[in-house]
Amino acid sequence: MGDDVDNSFRLPSADSQDISRSDALAAVLGYARAQRDLRINWTPSHPDGVTIKVRAYAYRVYDCVLPSEDDEFAWLDVLVVDGINGKMDQTAITALKDAADRAWPHVRSAVERAEGRAFWELPEPEVGRTPPPRSTGEALDDAWRECMATDGIGVALTHKLLHHKRPELFPLIDGLTAPKLAPSKDSDVGLWGVVHRELRANAEEFTTLERVFADLVNAEDDVSLTRLRLHDILLWLKASRKWDHAVTHGKATSEWSHWNGTSTS
Repeated sequence: MGDDVDNSFRLPSADSQDISRSDALAAVLGYARAQRDLRINWTPSHPDGVTIKVRAYAYRVYDCVLPSEDDEFAWLDVLVVDGINGKMDQTAITALKDAADRAWPHVRSAVERAEGRAFWELPEPEVGRTPPPRSTGEALDDAWRECMATDGIGVALTHKLLHHKRPELFPLIDGLTAPKLAPSKDSDVGLWGVVHRELRANAEEFTTLERVFADLVNAEDDVSLTRLRLHDILLWLKASRKWDHAVTHGKATSEWSHWNGTSTS
């Protein structure tokens, strides 16, 4: 049977109304499992054409492509950004690789200074507009600035690159979600600070969502998701108006049936 859903998510960036735990779980299951039709016209093996099913969202082609194990950003770490709608051409790819190379020493410093802590476990000043000197937050901010200062590399590519390499330390923000975060900020908090506050305010809910998702979505090629990514998925589905689609498809999965104590026919 599913977990108690009385405690809802309160995410002002995503919705003025509370989001139940069950709907949040259905949404991320839909993000991981939903499919769409892809029409293939004439081919030698299909003279009449054929319609196939492909993934509707980026879970398989972004999250499930593991970051390189190199002590640097490899080309894999750059190219995988296109799997989450990066829309990169050759100019953007080479610019992002150069930005990544400059950002890496700061990423390494952030990992060392964090000493195993995740983004949401850092003190709030470290994810503010001016992180303390020699802090984990300063190193995270420096990595972000190396990317953002590069022509053609904006908010979306910067965060998609850094989050994929270190999903426990860097938020994932893009052109759709940034405006949703911006109205919630005040003078001392930027976009990262808004994410940090919402993760802290919903700590129990995200702990449960992390655990349940990892328990359910556990096939050989699946990966678990940090609450930074789960927060992004919830916010992005709301911002892109794909929430209902993801929830509906999530509730049609075998994982949902298993969690909800039912069985598929």
